[in-house]
Amino acid sequence: MPKTPKYIEKLHQLIRSEPTPQQIENIENELYLSSSDRAAAIMWSSFLEVGLERLLACMLRNDLSPDDRKNVFGFGGALNSFSSKIVMAYALKLIGPQTRFDFDQIKFLRNVFAHSWTSISFETPEVSAVCDQLKMPDTPQTYVPQAYLSKLPESQRAAASDINHPKTRFITTCHTIAYRMLIANRGVRPGDSVFPDDEPLP
Repeated sequence: MPKTPKYIEKLHQLIRSEPTPQQIENIENELYLSSSDRAAAIMWSSFLEVGLERLLACMLRNDLSPDDRKNVFGFGGALNSFSSKIVMAYALKLIGPQTRFDFDQIKFLRNVFAHSWTSISFETPEVSAVCDQLKMPDTPQTYVPQAYLSKLPESQRAAASDINHPKTRFITTCHTIAYRMLIANRGVRPGDSVFPDDEPLP
């Protein structure tokens, strides 16, 4: 098998590096303030896929070599695709049926936004219908993220506060799952939300 070029290896390292507080703020601005629904859908989905990979990585042995890890998550690896990560997380009971369902819808939406040659948005009827099916926004103790609302112009906040708005449902689902994966990954700390039945990813 040909050796991966160093510039590609560095690109992979960049993806998996821990973000600084400033980088996190920059990412939030990209995720919340994108005027393009297409960009928001693709970025949020990719953000969740990275989070899911990190959750799965916690189940791996500590002495796993970089080459073996590459064979798991890298190009052609067993868990290279978003779909395979979702199935494995479900098989290992890291996520429950509700979270798996939402992950699948997010994956479908990402593919549609990434590959559609027509102009689409979250208000496109077919897209909105998928967002209506998302489970997480209707789960107890799930709220529209304040970080999202606070970054919007005041003229847009009323519409964005409506949990039935398709873009709000999508962003709320992605934000909530990302936060809950963080809790499931590192454990509960003071100030964290307490989830119904102590189940962060039902």
